[in-house]
Amino acid sequence: SPDVLFIRPRFNTDAHFDPLQDFTPISKIAVSQHVLVVDATTVPSSSVRDFIAAAKVLGGHLRFGSAGNGTLSHLAGVQLNRMAGLEGTHVPYKSGTWALADLVGRRLHYVIADERAVRSMILRGRLRMLAVTSAQRATVLPQLPTLAEAGVPGYHLTAWQGLFAAGKTSSAIVAVLNAPVVTHLKLPEVAKRLLARGVEPAGTSPEEFALSLREDAARYARLIESARDAES
Repeated sequence: SPDVLFIRPRFNTDAHFDPLQDFTPISKIAVSQHVLVVDATTVPSSSVRDFIAAAKVLGGHLRFGSAGNGTLSHLAGVQLNRMAGLEGTHVPYKSGTWALADLVGRRLHYVIADERAVRSMILRGRLRMLAVTSAQRATVLPQLPTLAEAGVPGYHLTAWQGLFAAGKTSSAIVAVLNAPVVTHLKLPEVAKRLLARGVEPAGTSPEEFALSLREDAARYARLIESARDAES
């Protein structure tokens, strides 16, 4: 996942591996959706543009929560602030659940979190989802726009799970491992089970996965630098 390969190693000096050299990508397995979430009682609009306009009025008093320093939710907020021109202060928690609880308690203004973590609070009317962070609309949340289409052009950040082999594994072995994975993920019953759990099947080729990994490595390096600058 991005957390394991690209984020935590840069926040943990004890991690001694190269994510692009020490592992051989086989296939991206699934993608889980992160969403921009606000308190439904204090943000009456469901528009990202209206939210950004209100957030700019708050200036440096804007607060966003995350599951902790060096997590995907942390960097997702950093990217939103940077791309939308916001001055939000990061408030790290020990878990995403704690951050969401303080969002309900009106101690925060927004959180970007895994959709599965906020589902029950959405159903109870306590929180409102404004947009997904992926580049395309999510199959599991087709009614929600992407942040890119809703007012933050170019925004794109997703969590994924992938299958890897050891570094320098031969292409012949990788091809043998990739084929049944992709075939299995295309089965309707498998897709149905994954979607029911809030994740979307991927099933990429090794080459497609490798390209996305290189893009992610560069993206997270920039975001981590931005996060450190914002907190210095």
